[in-house]
Parts: sequence; C-alpha cells; structure tokens
Amino acid sequence: MKGCKALQIIFGTLCAILTVAVGLTAVTLFLPYLGVELNLDMFATMSKGVDTIAKTLDLADQSWVVICIMFVLPMLLLVLATCLLLRGKKAGSIVAGSVVATFATVYVCIVCAVFSKQLFGDMQTTAILVALGIAVVCTLLYC
Repeated sequence: MKGCKALQIIFGTLCAILTVAVGLTAVTLFLPYLGVELNLDMFATMSKGVDTIAKTLDLADQSWVVICIMFVLPMLLLVLATCLLLRGKKAGSIVAGSVVATFATVYVCIVCAVFSKQLFGDMQTTAILVALGIAVVCTLLYC
C-alpha cells in the first residue's frame, strides 16, 4: 500500500509541475492582451501560432478563446487533479484525480503535437517528442 501512496505523491507532484508550466504559458500568451510586450522569440512564435489557429477556426478576432481552450481549461483540470491526488485519502478521489490528470495532460500534449508547426515553428520535431514523452509518462503513472 505504501508503494501506491508513493506513486500517488509522484503523480500529484508531476501534475503540480505541469500545472505551473501550462499556467505560465497561458499567462505569457495573455500578456499582449494586457498591453505587455515580450521580446522572447519563443513566445512571439507561439503568439503568432495562436493567431493562426484562431484564423483557421474562424475566430480571427478572438484568439483569447483559443488560448483558453488550449491552455487555461487543462490548467484548471490539472489544479483539480493535483488537489485530488495530493489531498485525497479515499480511493475514489485518488482514482478521479488520476483520470482527470491523465485526461488533461494527454489533452495538452495532443494539442501541442497537432499544432506544433504553428506553435513552435522550427522546433516542431522537438515539441512533438517532448509532448509524446510527457503523455507516455503520465499514462504509465495512471496505469
């Protein structure tokens, strides 16, 4: 039983780290809407990629919706999963946290892999490999 508790803590910690990473990405992509300009090439590429994805989905003037769907929604799910995994005492809450965490993580990884050309530009292959690795580790921890 102690092995399960250790895996639960590892999975919860991984979810907390992913929550911070996805949240910082969402905040950084929202900064231009608040009037703050960043001079980082990577986030400029991602911002242009989000605009391209928004135009593709006929949401040209509402790219903030794309950011919410791609990053904010999974971040909120990861916050919920982290709380369930790290604070959960009963088996039901731990299983629910594991399912939510796996869904949110795989969702972010699929979105980043599918739109890797728009979001990451020249680093498309690296982004796909990293997303695949994170999805595999998360799925293995779930199993």
